[in-house]
Amino acid sequence: MQFPDSLAPFGTVTMNADERYSRYQELQAYVGWSEGDAQRVRAVAALLEPALPPLIDDFYAEIERHPHALRVITGGRAQIDRLKGTLLNWVRELLSGPYDRGYVARRWQVGWRHVEIGLDQVFTNMALSRLRTGLVQALRQHWPSGPGDLFDTFRSLNKLLDLDLAIIEDAYQTEHLARQQRSERLVTIGQVAGGVAHELRNPLNVVKTAAYYLLNARQPNLEKTAEHLRRIEQNVALADGVITALSNFAKMPVPDLRPFSVERCVQEALASNDPGKNVAVALEFPPDLPPALGDADQVRIVFANLIRNARDAMAQGGQLAVRASRAEDGVEVVFQETGVGIPPEAVGQPLVLVVDDDPDLCANLWDLLRERGYRVCLAHDVETAAERLHADNRFAVILLDMKLPDGDGTEVFHQARQANPQTQVVVITGYQAELEQRVRQVLAEGARAVLHKPFNVPDLLRTVAGLTAPTQE
Repeated sequence: MQFPDSLAPFGTVTMNADERYSRYQELQAYVGWSEGDAQRVRAVAALLEPALPPLIDDFYAEIERHPHALRVITGGRAQIDRLKGTLLNWVRELLSGPYDRGYVARRWQVGWRHVEIGLDQVFTNMALSRLRTGLVQALRQHWPSGPGDLFDTFRSLNKLLDLDLAIIEDAYQTEHLARQQRSERLVTIGQVAGGVAHELRNPLNVVKTAAYYLLNARQPNLEKTAEHLRRIEQNVALADGVITALSNFAKMPVPDLRPFSVERCVQEALASNDPGKNVAVALEFPPDLPPALGDADQVRIVFANLIRNARDAMAQGGQLAVRASRAEDGVEVVFQETGVGIPPEAVGQPLVLVVDDDPDLCANLWDLLRERGYRVCLAHDVETAAERLHADNRFAVILLDMKLPDGDGTEVFHQARQANPQTQVVVITGYQAELEQRVRQVLAEGARAVLHKPFNVPDLLRTVAGLTAPTQE
């Protein structure tokens, strides 16, 4: 058992002084600790005082015989001498009290310190057992009166030692768990970092492509100009939200899980996020649909994002269908959007498929490519891309994001090559090192180029132009 040279700040532990003391009182009641026990222990403090220094020497001599316990003492003989004094004061306080908030705080610090230095709690248990044995032997050896009183004193001393061990172990487990959770959160942040980079590159790419369109489009009308300016504003806010979400991750709130009406939640999301006058909305909610268990506020945010994504993906109009049904462990909600077909007058133009999970980027590329005489189809996931390829295998170029909600771009790449080996694939991705192996794979199998987000728009347009013979308007 290691004792701290100095006390750690209270801010480093997860229970405040009142909570620790209340817990200690609860443990006292559990073992039946009483004022009579305290008086019996205090009565033998002077009797045991001469035996304490030899007990302390034996305590640290035993530690020196066990490398796993000794390794936490890094200051050599000087630290051991210092720790002997600390332990002597600890035993004296054990025998004399008072057993108040300060007493509990100092015991708690022992457990906290063991986590700090990496000492396994099992050594604390064994060390305290050795101290217990030494105190009991000294008490028996120096006891002046009859065995009845000795037995009662043994029992009181054992209760007190059990309480000390309990509060030290409670502190150890509490602090160890808190540190483990913090460590796991840091690991998770590291894993999320690649995704955050992707989520930032996407809105940056939207801003970059929208700005390029506004600067280079041939006489865009006021409605189209306002649309691109709105996308820039929305994606600046989106990028800010990504940064805010990451900074708040360490203090992420616990979801407020309660039963809620899925239909009402969808209606509220629709009310605050107009899907647009050219989008028809169809809702299918069975009358016997049970409440779902979740955080309604967070789910409403998810629904709102899906509605906005659907709206932005159907710039030419379409239908948004929202269906809910019972699932084995809750409620399943499906959002499905459909866009309009290709106008007959555009049939002769080169056909480009944009596959990206960012609807704003897709909408910008739609405008930029249409401005230069291309027909354009959009897909936001592997499933939709597969449907587009099945419906029409004449795509001249596919602009392919490698990270998609239901898979990765390699699946779409292989489906495209199977549908039409002449289709040229250009990879566009916000992931760099994270997806390097997959990018190298598709390049080795025939993809023509890779552009990293936020890509340079003229580079993208030159790449597409070099792979097609577009019909200029």
